Amino acid sequence: MSPDGGFYYDGVKAIEQDKEGFIWVMMDYELYRFDGYHYKKYYPYFASIAPTKRWIFNNMVSDSHYLYANTNNGLYRYERISDRFEKIYDAVSQVKVDKANNIWVRYNNRWSILDTNTGELNTPSYDGEEPTYNNTTFCIHNKDLYTFIHRKFYRFNYAENKFVLCLTLPNSSNGYIRFAQAYMGKLWVYTDEDGLYKVDLSSFKIEDHYEPFPKNKDNSLRTFCVDKRGKIWLGTIDGLYILEPSARKTGTV
Repeated sequence: MSPDGGFYYDGVKAIEQDKEGFIWVMMDYELYRFDGYHYKKYYPYFASIAPTKRWIFNNMVSDSHYLYANTNNGLYRYERISDRFEKIYDAVSQVKVDKANNIWVRYNNRWSILDTNTGELNTPSYDGEEPTYNNTTFCIHNKDLYTFIHRKFYRFNYAENKFVLCLTLPNSSNGYIRFAQAYMGKLWVYTDEDGLYKVDLSSFKIEDHYEPFPKNKDNSLRTFCVDKRGKIWLGTIDGLYILEPSARKTGTV
């Protein structure tokens, strides 16, 4: 799978495996399905839907039934039998799936559950009210789902279809939560102003705080990951860094 082999390449932005085991590879201007032997490109299928439009692929997810591809011209569901994509909703900024197979979309700056059969959105309440804004951060841990508003943590109550406030980060900073990942009963969250917090998920108490190091200022952080040994990987504009929490040391890769 390379440019020499006819594989169009403009930077891979997403990789997903569907329930059938196929690997899907997404670029800005192409979508491929790989069956272990051959790859098949799907841009021509989208182009045939609206030949005069430019198609950009944004992100994708899969549940226990379908693969969903989010484009600038709408959200599409892959139909395995017909080998075609069917439009199920307008364009959204992000699409996610939770452990209950709910399809969540971020539309008009809010996370909502999409009914893929009717096209209706269910926007759960926060603090008893429908939100006007959610952070882009979306975190799943076991069967729990967490979303965030500025510096507030919320956990979704599936039975009551609402988000419940768990914690508000301290300080009067205007910074907001940009990344979150759960590991071993702890939630690691990174804010764009005052660094990294370690939160215990059983009590929602802050256990530790790490000031942002110079290279991570000015929103240079692009991605964030906690590995199986508990080390924090920070991908920035200036390079890749590893934080060793126990030693409180940061190194470069």
